[in-house]
Amino acid sequence: MKKIILNSIVLLISTFVLAQDIEEVEMTSDEGDGFIPTAENMYSAQTYKKLVYDNSIRDLLFINDDKGALTAYSNESYKRWRFKPKDTVRLHNGRNKFYYKDGVIFTAYLTGYIYALDAKDGSVFWKGKIGLGQGKLRLRGQILKPYDNKLYITSENGLIYVINASNGELIWNYKLAYNYNHIPNLVHNGVVYIPNAPYVYSLESKTGKALYQRGFKKAMYGKPVVAGEHIVIANDSRTIFSLAPNNLDINWEFQLDEDDYKVGDKIKTEDKAIYLGTYSKKDKASVYKINAMDGTKVWVAKIQGKRVAYISIHDNAIYGYTENGNIFKIDKISGKIEKTLPLKNKPISNFHYKDKTIFYYTKAGFVSFDIQKEKEDILISGNNDDAKSSSSSQIHVLK
Repeated sequence: MKKIILNSIVLLISTFVLAQDIEEVEMTSDEGDGFIPTAENMYSAQTYKKLVYDNSIRDLLFINDDKGALTAYSNESYKRWRFKPKDTVRLHNGRNKFYYKDGVIFTAYLTGYIYALDAKDGSVFWKGKIGLGQGKLRLRGQILKPYDNKLYITSENGLIYVINASNGELIWNYKLAYNYNHIPNLVHNGVVYIPNAPYVYSLESKTGKALYQRGFKKAMYGKPVVAGEHIVIANDSRTIFSLAPNNLDINWEFQLDEDDYKVGDKIKTEDKAIYLGTYSKKDKASVYKINAMDGTKVWVAKIQGKRVAYISIHDNAIYGYTENGNIFKIDKISGKIEKTLPLKNKPISNFHYKDKTIFYYTKAGFVSFDIQKEKEDILISGNNDDAKSSSSSQIHVLK
């Protein structure tokens, strides 16, 4: 197994760059024993049965609630199975997003447990664990989507772990400068891009070879996305950056309006356009459309509420909701707000669309919302009264 460490000279250069104007630093890598396993960063895996993909599975609903339970239902709302691991003290999904692929569900928990589950019955293919013990908070905000049969997971202990999706075994890891890693990384064209406090890293996705590291003046707590030929990422304040994928050169910068800040993971791209939602210092948060080619503002829409909690693109519109439960619909061409109204049952998950109906999870359970009639119905009752935050749960509908 190959371990990557930063050359000490490069660490000194990176520290210097952070205090200067924004510069890129080409990184070098050494092979050897630079990684020393400790109780905080060691990784272990256990296989229970051979992982087999099966694309014949149909008509299931998966709900991952804020408490960490992953439940599968049939289309008739009949509970098929429920996965709630017993080997973690803090049973919380940590805003980690599970991923479904051909009969397999990859999921992770706040305390560092990672699972590959059989979607037919909820049984475990394999289990991985970052660190010893169950009390430490190690995984937050990660997306368990395989790339080239590998899972790329950035931990709160300052390492990125690359894991074989078939058996859970560690392929390589890499030590980052800071431990603050609650934003998902991005894998694109054989390169993994990692926001890490005031840095953005690029590494070869296959080997972990260090490519580039860029320092910024503020923390880069924004989800990186691909927009056209650019990598786009927001900092924790008001600036969105477009970076060249080959060397992290800055193509353009965009400043949010003075009262808006913090995009986080509320960012989507489509047809060389960038859509993003913000926090607000006042009572109206914003949804922006930005031209991905030059970073110019196309439009901005103001939504009642201090924070946009979720956005998505559907049927030529931007749908989403605020932290206080206001659902909205915005025309993606003109930026006109076509609908906004408070919901009785506040969403805490992503949206699923079917015809003119939106499905989502709430503290009360699984809900359908008729867009035209503006009517809510609880389809599956839930018990999630102590849900921590908006968009903390997740649904996936399999047809």
